[in-house]
Amino acid sequence: MAGSAHTSRFWAWLTFAIALASLGAAQQINQAETMQRLTEQVEAARKALKSDPDNSLYNAQLGTLLQHLDYINPDGGSRIPEAERAYRKAAEAAPDRRVVAGIMANLGALMMGAPGALDRALEYTETAIQAGVEANMRDSDIVGGAYFNRGKILGMLGREEEAQAAYAEAAEVALGVAPGSYAKALASLKQFDSAQIGAMEEAVRFLKLSADGGSQEATEEEDDLDAGATRRRRRGKAAVKSLADLQAEWAWLADMRREDQPWLFFALYRAYESQGNYEKAWQNLLEANRRQRDTYNYDSKEEGRMVQGLRAAFPLSGADPSVARALSGELGLKEPGPIFVVGLPRSGSTLIEQILASHPQVFGAGEDTAFAPLLPLLFSILKGEPSEVQTPADVGALYMAKMQARIPEGRNATHIVDKMLRNAYNMAYIRMTLPDACLIHAVRHPLDVALSCFAQPFEGRGLPWASQLDEITAAVINHHDMMEHWEALLPGRILAVPYEALVADQEGWTRRMLQHCWLPWHDAVLQFHDTQRDVHTASVSQVRQKMYKSSVGKWKKYGDMLQPVREALHSYIKEYEEKYPTELETEAAHEEL
Repeated sequence: MAGSAHTSRFWAWLTFAIALASLGAAQQINQAETMQRLTEQVEAARKALKSDPDNSLYNAQLGTLLQHLDYINPDGGSRIPEAERAYRKAAEAAPDRRVVAGIMANLGALMMGAPGALDRALEYTETAIQAGVEANMRDSDIVGGAYFNRGKILGMLGREEEAQAAYAEAAEVALGVAPGSYAKALASLKQFDSAQIGAMEEAVRFLKLSADGGSQEATEEEDDLDAGATRRRRRGKAAVKSLADLQAEWAWLADMRREDQPWLFFALYRAYESQGNYEKAWQNLLEANRRQRDTYNYDSKEEGRMVQGLRAAFPLSGADPSVARALSGELGLKEPGPIFVVGLPRSGSTLIEQILASHPQVFGAGEDTAFAPLLPLLFSILKGEPSEVQTPADVGALYMAKMQARIPEGRNATHIVDKMLRNAYNMAYIRMTLPDACLIHAVRHPLDVALSCFAQPFEGRGLPWASQLDEITAAVINHHDMMEHWEALLPGRILAVPYEALVADQEGWTRRMLQHCWLPWHDAVLQFHDTQRDVHTASVSQVRQKMYKSSVGKWKKYGDMLQPVREALHSYIKEYEEKYPTELETEAAHEEL
């Protein structure tokens, strides 16, 4: 009985960690308060371990808390080594294989975000799967999630064929037991067979009926189902399942989390698109985003107010003398090493970073920026308030120290790419603290950006505007207006790199980027797809293959459906096409954006 209670306590902590992915923006957590609470709990766990360092439960608690902190504030993965040690000790002393499976599944997920640790992440995840099988847990959500993460890790390692096979296996394992893992595995596939598509059609039909309950629309769909099944039976054809059969087979989806439901519709969107059925694909994409948008709160006007506030704070003329002096860069750190890549999501920023990071003098740090957390120090300096640093140059030095600490041992990189896209709002502050930083703006045709963002299941975390077309439109306009202002305020400092031109003339535009960042040419940048480095964005599969042009103009497949966006962005589209003309032929393709 005691052993059962011990295992139950483990399970409570492991479930807490597994649920981290649903927190984000959806729950509107106050990050400062959460950080403070978790930090206090970490200290309590450390204190408990001092008196009993080999206690499996205490170690599992510490690992879970540190994993949560890393999730909401990565800080270069600084907490990961301690969390890894805690999880390993917890697994060594775990009471049974069931608990080992849960611990190792968490550890594998943790290491997916650790620099240079993907091989270990895969090892831990496979250990979790093996332990789960030994504990007869194949019908567990823990094991289903581990199978799905195995596919993700393989994809991040560039082993795409193995990743696709792993996703297909994950879907089979999760079928009937793990709704979230089942949906996410299917949404990660690039090719679908008829059985998979048929199963997804039944699953989404069940979700719609479950959600609609006794509404008139639900009743009509139920009648259609039953009538259709009867007609097909009479004709001797494969029967459309009756409502009763549908409910019996898919009842396990009844408790599917709201945050997981959109993935099934995203999966069906991709399946229909792979068949060239764009109308059905679009209908499922609309439903996926409608359900995703219902899981969080977001005010698109807030972003617009921020843009207007920044434009007013940094006018093109008549600025406060102290602001003008700071913007001149004379108070900042003269350091050419930082490279900031900004832009809207799905604009080619990951490709740009991968190309630059293929240069032996450049390290790609991804989106885990150290800049935004230092802004309060800069604000204190600008307002003349007491601060632990004295000048903008001090802030720049702190930033460089934090980012350089992330460079792997043995890498002699002189430049660091910071690809936090929201640094687009920090251009003035970057100029004040790091006036010699290289600034690159990834740009892409507005309609391709709009479609690509709409087609990607971002889940609201960090990108809450991507689930409604009108909010995507507002985001495109806000970003355009912000960057237009910075380019006027900092003439010649920001290099805009159009995605269409980059894929058409990789070498030409790569030379421009290197010259802009004062880097010498190196042939390795042309073989960016061979560069072995961790990529943690949705574009991971794209940067593991040679340059291709098939994503250019993909919006034309959905031209009629995107008409409201075309009308709202008419002037911006015209400006872009005139500014960055391209002769690329748009080809029908089914590669992910």
